[in-house]
Amino acid sequence: MLTRRAERRPLALLLDDAHDLDRPSAEALVFAARRLLADRILLVAALREGEASPLRSADLPELALGGLNLTGTAELLRSADSASGVSERAAWVHRTTGGNPLAIVEMAREPAGLAVVAGAFGGGVPGLDAVPVPAALADGFVRRARTVAPSATTLLALVEAAAGDLRVVLRGAVVLGVDADLLTRLEAAALVTTSGERVSFTHPLVGSSAYVSLTSDRRREVHAAVVASLPSTEVTRRAWHAAAAALGPDVEAAAALEAVGADARSRGAYAVAASALQRAAQLTDDARLRADRGVAAAAAAFDAGDAGWALRLLDGALSDDVSATTRSRAGALRGAITARSGGLGEAWATLIAAARDVADTDPDRALHLVADAIGVAFYLANGDVARESQRLAESLLDRGVDRSAAAIGRLAVGMAQVLDGQDGSVQLREGARLLDSENAAGTVQFDSAWPALAALFLRDDGSTRRLLHAVEAARADTSVGGLPHLLFHLARDHATTDRWAAAESEYAEAASLAEELGQSTEEATALAGLAWLEARRGQEDASREHAARATAIAEPRQVMIARIWAGFALGDVELAAGRMEEALDRYASVVTLLETAGIRDVDLSPAPELAEALLRTGDTERATAVASEYRSRAETKGAPWALARAWRTVALLAADDDLDAAFEEALCHHAQTPDVFETARTNLAYGARLRRARRRVDARERLQDAYQAFARLGAQPWVETAADELAATGITVAPRGATGLDLLTPRERQIVQLLVDGRTTREAAGALFLSPKTVEYHLRHVYTKLGITNRRELTDFVVSGG
Repeated sequence: MLTRRAERRPLALLLDDAHDLDRPSAEALVFAARRLLADRILLVAALREGEASPLRSADLPELALGGLNLTGTAELLRSADSASGVSERAAWVHRTTGGNPLAIVEMAREPAGLAVVAGAFGGGVPGLDAVPVPAALADGFVRRARTVAPSATTLLALVEAAAGDLRVVLRGAVVLGVDADLLTRLEAAALVTTSGERVSFTHPLVGSSAYVSLTSDRRREVHAAVVASLPSTEVTRRAWHAAAAALGPDVEAAAALEAVGADARSRGAYAVAASALQRAAQLTDDARLRADRGVAAAAAAFDAGDAGWALRLLDGALSDDVSATTRSRAGALRGAITARSGGLGEAWATLIAAARDVADTDPDRALHLVADAIGVAFYLANGDVARESQRLAESLLDRGVDRSAAAIGRLAVGMAQVLDGQDGSVQLREGARLLDSENAAGTVQFDSAWPALAALFLRDDGSTRRLLHAVEAARADTSVGGLPHLLFHLARDHATTDRWAAAESEYAEAASLAEELGQSTEEATALAGLAWLEARRGQEDASREHAARATAIAEPRQVMIARIWAGFALGDVELAAGRMEEALDRYASVVTLLETAGIRDVDLSPAPELAEALLRTGDTERATAVASEYRSRAETKGAPWALARAWRTVALLAADDDLDAAFEEALCHHAQTPDVFETARTNLAYGARLRRARRRVDARERLQDAYQAFARLGAQPWVETAADELAATGITVAPRGATGLDLLTPRERQIVQLLVDGRTTREAAGALFLSPKTVEYHLRHVYTKLGITNRRELTDFVVSGG
């Protein structure tokens, strides 16, 4: 809305007393402010010192304003003084008000009431502290209103509650028995102004101070008058005012607000939904219904990206004696929130406890909860909790559950088996088949990534389509709370194929959003994944920086999987650079982490890289032992990706007469996976062995395949290694540096990909929560870096590979 308005003419948003904004509005403005880059929009928000606000904690540029100095005070008094003689007492006014401009103007405006106003500030009497300026001014406004008429404060409060809608004010005045003609007298007293169908305050403190000055009973009467004065079509406003008019529980008001929350949720206004459902719960007398509404409010708050608010709502919802079903729903939500916020051990315990709570009465829900616990076990990289979760899931599957629960349960059991070093493919494939079948839609909120997780664990190519669909759905309904999780898995999927540029952009967006939302688990894993990708691309400094950040976040929060990936990334940095001793140290530390955690998943093991580094340092005996153990574990799992890496390691150590069979076995397994980088690594190793066996002609084909694959990926250190090996066979290739696309930032590459895929500028902006102007700003930089001038040339550039 803001950026479209700014397309017509520059837009300035000037927010006075921004600390009084409702939470959803403040958070929406923060979200927008962080993304205003190229638009002709100015946002200035004034906040009172000491008042909490999402705007204050958003890391936006701040300017602290103090009061006017004595000279400024004198100037303002001279311009505002109506022959009251106050300007002659500038020093006293400055000392009394602290230089607050509004207080100075009020003193000059009210010569007759000067003693009252001054008294509110302490009157300049030595030893008497002045009250805060806003409170003093509020008292002054109330006193001025009461001099107009005793009922004037009620009318001002009505204007405040009616948001300045003149028609509602006039009707409400009749309901309250207040003379509406008072508006004219209040205008003469410089408290309000009227224009058309609006009534406005001369300062926001006028309305708020009048409202606060009323008794609580009278305030409720004001809101009831607003309800009576609003047309029936104003469903949302009527619901909020009915809630404000309620004293204690109110069935109708609560139901109306619940409907408002459902409507807000349906259009992606999750913070509004959370506020409405929270208030609905407060107005609900029935303990179970109150808890249900409280949990629904917490779910909406989490979708809005506010984990802290969601947890506080859950605490309130479970303060009563509630049903086991409600406790399990709350447990699922608390587990998801805690897991993403970094408390993985607590999250797992919460989910398992909630599952056991309903295992006898609702095994379907219990199985969903255990599945989520196994997902947490993956991030914990803890074999013991994975195995305990697996046993509970298997016992629930034996009880006969519905198709959806069975699908998720089997996927989770397969994941747990993989973490334990077993072949989980049977369970994973069966779970994916059930989930894809008709009428098997997920029954709980956090199942959207499960189908893609199955494909990722199987390392097949069915995950991309599902993950893209889930990410697009989250973008479309602005469900930002779940987006970092989905983006991370999409990036992980792309990083194991040939879409490295997309993966880098997705990792970067996941990390940035996770940091903004306080989701430390997702931030750590995204940074670790990014570091791993950068290591393979030869971006040493960036890889080290992101690995260090990931580790710093992960260590105190038990995000062991991020520590493992970060350590793996640092090992890959050293291996690609040819620093074998350093690589050995890094890979050995990853092995130690895996052993400590009790994780037996062969796919997480750096054994092939460790064996290669040992071989290149001349330690053939240790390399052979590492390769043998890894091959045994890979055969136990039976998955093509692990078997391919195992046979490559065996082939590196094989005698010349046996190397063809071993490498061909590895390539046969590679053909069943989409991982281009690993296939290229095997071709490089194969070609290098053939060259050293004096089979230069045979070596060239393998080395050329490796060179072309590395170049397509942008794996620069490996491009150079393959080029060196080719040169040793007598084939010289032109030096290949970074392509034009490699010069782009992750955000620029993301925009390029969306545009090349056929999106308009506005559609790309919507997908990334940016404005069209910001997309155009990035696109201009892209054109400059690539030396092109239009969209058609951009598409041709990308299709040609830069």
